[in-house]
Amino acid sequence: MPLLITCPTIATATALATAPAPETQWLLPANLFRLVVVGSVIGLTVATLVIVLIWLKEWRQGQLW
Repeated sequence: MPLLITCPTIATATALATAPAPETQWLLPANLFRLVVVGSVIGLTVATLVIVLIWLKEWRQGQLW
């Protein structure tokens, strides 16, 4: 029994190429997403500063490990 391999026709390929892309659905509105990103950056910055301040305090007391 021969193996039959079919390929899409030009009409099918053209129809697929001109089909509209699916619409993107966002989980958050743009303003809320921006707030989450900015809040994350601020939180990371504060955490880094706290770690540096703790390190400086330990360094001044000579208790670095």
